[in-house]
Amino acid sequence: MNVSALAAALHAVAAEALRHGRCGRDRCRVVATGRPHALGALCRRAQFETYEQRNVDAIKGGFLDTAEGAWLSIKTASDYNTPRQEATYAPCAIRLVSTNPNPFTLDPDDLTVLATSTCKTYRNTGATPTDGAIASRTLSGNGTLDLLVLAEEAGSGNSANTGEIDTIVSPAMFNVTVTNTTPAIGLDAEKDPPLRTRARGKLGALSPNGTWDGYR
Repeated sequence: MNVSALAAALHAVAAEALRHGRCGRDRCRVVATGRPHALGALCRRAQFETYEQRNVDAIKGGFLDTAEGAWLSIKTASDYNTPRQEATYAPCAIRLVSTNPNPFTLDPDDLTVLATSTCKTYRNTGATPTDGAIASRTLSGNGTLDLLVLAEEAGSGNSANTGEIDTIVSPAMFNVTVTNTTPAIGLDAEKDPPLRTRARGKLGALSPNGTWDGYR
């Protein structure tokens, strides 16, 4: 039995239960006595339909070709060892330039900067382009400081070209300018079609006879 047939069978079973079950009895009472049970019957019908749809989704979720969304994520991770690639937070390097004689010390997440062209914000991680340690960093008086920042939201919409990050939001740092010296590139969560393709490729790579593409 294919997926469509299974789904149709499940739909028939649910419909039969709805016709002869509690909701059916309630509808009879509504006809006989008026409307006191109408709301309860409608609510139970909605619950039944939701339950039915969840079962259809679960059946589809058992097959790579028909699973969607969260079901596909579960299928590819458990059966193909291929987890979905999640959306990423765009990273980049920024440079602070000070003409203030006073130093500024920044703990991780202390600094929020903005790309005014997109209204997207970024926070310092505590690392620098040359030192991955998470630590406090000090911008010396009349000095420069390079830092790594991450977008505050995930996804490609938070990407920024070099030079687009141009404003310090917080803390107040008088006579200090900021710019990003590298582009910030964020990725969206992987869509279903490419995830299926990767999963199929992963399974083919486990074959002792090589992948299917190797015979084309």
